[in-house]
Amino acid sequence: MTYCLGIKVREGLVGIADTRITSGSDTSMKIKMLNIQKERFSIFIITSGLKSGRDKAIVYFKELIEKGEYNKMFMAVNAFGEQVRKVAREDKVYLEKSGFKFDLHTIIGGQLNDDEEHKLFLLYPEGNWVELGYGVPFVIIGNSGHGKAILNRIMDEDTSMRTALKTGFLSFDSTRVSSNNVDFPIDVVLYKKDQFVLAENRYEKKDLEDVSELWATELKAALNNIPVHAYFKAYLGNKWVLFDATRLIPLNCIVKIATGRAAADTAISSIFGNIEGRQITVTCKYWMINLSHFFTIMKSFRAFLTNKSNLNIF
Repeated sequence: MTYCLGIKVREGLVGIADTRITSGSDTSMKIKMLNIQKERFSIFIITSGLKSGRDKAIVYFKELIEKGEYNKMFMAVNAFGEQVRKVAREDKVYLEKSGFKFDLHTIIGGQLNDDEEHKLFLLYPEGNWVELGYGVPFVIIGNSGHGKAILNRIMDEDTSMRTALKTGFLSFDSTRVSSNNVDFPIDVVLYKKDQFVLAENRYEKKDLEDVSELWATELKAALNNIPVHAYFKAYLGNKWVLFDATRLIPLNCIVKIATGRAAADTAISSIFGNIEGRQITVTCKYWMINLSHFFTIMKSFRAFLTNKSNLNIF
């Protein structure tokens, strides 16, 4: 298994690939990223799947690149897809007889001379592909289950490349700590729109260990700071008793706004469709009044509300 990630934002592209190869109980390192840079020709290829199939398809594609000219990304992706199909025709039957699966998935990103902008593609083992748009700004191949959550929360088309890179690393790190077949070192490639320059680097564990530890610390702190108040009442000893499982605040600081059979009975508002909450302000004023007069007012008010909505507020 492996971890490979491609991200597309308006500013450019980010590619990340681990280098661990697992075969049974044996592990080794292998480059899973190919970067090809020529004049107004920038393309990177990241693969996940059977190593022998990957290597063969890459060799075939390199030969095509040397002989032919491609001025748009989809043409290069089609050409690589043809090489994947060629390898499948040559090797798939024999691999399956030996108990192996031809499962070469590929992320291809970059920009060629006639492309209006940078492109990102996902190529399947059958040679067909889909282009990743701004509505779906990232794709993971290989071990994809553990690292999606943070990408789903953070990434959109307007995310900066800097944030995309940090989010991509944390996605990899989440996968690494949850799986024993994904690990350092990682290869990273960055491409900025219309620059036709690929920036690539390799990071060892020692290079990013501080970031990983900082993220773990900040995540725990954020979790501890989330205000979770779970109040409920239970009928015990012929009376209702209030419980707060969180014990975050004294019980005498809780203000009951409404009671009912369920949340639908006590909803302040019911909203359908998209809404974004900006701010909630709660104001409480305290003043001295005559208690007998106060309870007379409350009884009258309660009777009024009961007649209007059959809702027991107090």
